[in-house]
Amino acid sequence: MGVPGAASPRPMFSVVATAEPATPLDVSALLEASDGHVWVGTLAGLYRLTVSDTRPPALTRVDLGVSAEVLALARRAAGELWLGTSLGLFLLRSDGGIEHYTTRHGLPGTFIHALLTAGEGQLWVGATDGGLALIRSGNEADDFRVVRVFTDADGLGSNWINQVLQTSDGGLDCHLRRSRSHAA
Repeated sequence: MGVPGAASPRPMFSVVATAEPATPLDVSALLEASDGHVWVGTLAGLYRLTVSDTRPPALTRVDLGVSAEVLALARRAAGELWLGTSLGLFLLRSDGGIEHYTTRHGLPGTFIHALLTAGEGQLWVGATDGGLALIRSGNEADDFRVVRVFTDADGLGSNWINQVLQTSDGGLDCHLRRSRSHAA
């Protein structure tokens, strides 16, 4: 048995460059799509990684129409993708359409740092500046609605949500950034 990646025709790890090499790609989120490519959320935007047996891996930038840090990713329906960003929540539809939701739509904050699909068109959305929201979204743009927002007033230890995970019993586990108290 050999060492992984040593002298194999396909190394375990590869460096993949973008077409714009001067752009720093601090990766903040990865998500594998059902067709095998990988969505890559970075502080410079959204990229799609395509790996093929016949060509080198390629990173392609996805134009969202604005320059936003992509902080979290979650699957929606087949071929659709939720993006938590520094400018709110985006939905990348399978037809290439893009929807953008913000605090004007009832989201708890601007920096969407955590996403977790909840089934039946529902999504948990965690912000770094406003708490945790449960949203429901149908097939049309006007089907988006915030069902409920949870904050420290509801018992959360902080309104800064870093990550939302589903526990084995179906509950939620929120990783929070605790507020720092300052001595006067």
